[in-house]
Amino acid sequence: MTLRESLGLSRGLSEVVLRQRLDTWLREGSVKEDRIARYLNHFHNPTVESWLGAGYFGNVGQSAILWGQNPDQEVPSWSWLNVRQYYLDALTARRKGDRDQALADTFEGLGRLIHLIQDVASPARRGPRLPT
Repeated sequence: MTLRESLGLSRGLSEVVLRQRLDTWLREGSVKEDRIARYLNHFHNPTVESWLGAGYFGNVGQSAILWGQNPDQEVPSWSWLNVRQYYLDALTARRKGDRDQALADTFEGLGRLIHLIQDVASPARRGPRLPT
C-alpha cells in the first residue's frame, strides 16, 4: 500500500527497477548476505557482558546487532545507516538512473538486514554433548 500510494510505485513489490522486480532485489539481498565471510557476522550471544565479544566464537565475527549498524562493513556497506541513505537517494537523486540504482540498493539492503534478523531470531543449535 505504502509503495503504491506514497512512493507512486503502481505495481508495489512487483515494480521493475533495473530489469528486476523489487521483491527479487529483496530475495537476492537475503541470499547474498550469506556469502563468504559475511556469515561470520550473523551471530549474537546475549549472555556475554560486552557486545564486542558477542559475535561468532566471541570475536571471530562481529555481533549481528553491531554488524547491522556498522557503516564500515565493506564497500558497498549494507548497514541500516547505509540502506537509509540509499532510500533517501532513491527519493531525491536528480537523475532517474541514480534514483533507480538507489531504489534497487535499498531493497537489496533490506533483504540483507532481514536476513540478519532471521539469523538472530534462530538460536544456535547446541552441538553434541561431550562425556563428563
